[in-house]
Amino acid sequence: YGVHVQESVLRSNDKLAGCTAHFVNEGIDEGKIICQDSMVIPDNISAWDLGGEVFKLEGPNLLKAINILSQR
Repeated sequence: YGVHVQESVLRSNDKLAGCTAHFVNEGIDEGKIICQDSMVIPDNISAWDLGGEVFKLEGPNLLKAINILSQR
């Protein structure tokens, strides 16, 4: 959780980072995905800064999920 996620992403040399809105179930982050957003990871970014950039995606992604669910 927290910065440990970003540290893991950077250690894995992933090219993308992002966030997911999903249905909640018994597991952690295992529910059916509603929507996602992602960004290209800039070179030489710190885990803390990457977390801040992903955080900027979370609000709009949550609004997108609410919109999707409200149209069902």
